[in-house]
Amino acid sequence: MTHYIIITFIIQLSFFEFNNFLIFNIKIVLYADFSFIYFIFKMGFFIFINVSYLYFVFCFYLYTLYLLLNRFYIHILYI
Repeated sequence: MTHYIIITFIIQLSFFEFNNFLIFNIKIVLYADFSFIYFIFKMGFFIFINVSYLYFVFCFYLYTLYLLLNRFYIHILYI
């Protein structure tokens, strides 16, 4: 469920400015889905949720950082 939320979150973000980076991220998440299937059986479901949550937080952090830098750059341009 958490992985599904991350994929939809990233697809929603891809409609904003930096498309290439996010399309690359979707590929990583889809690949991670296949590799994590074995990982769930071996390590348990709790770790799987933790990894997904960390990835979500990391993507959100990158996106907010991008927005802050973008606004700062636009501000410099229009001084």
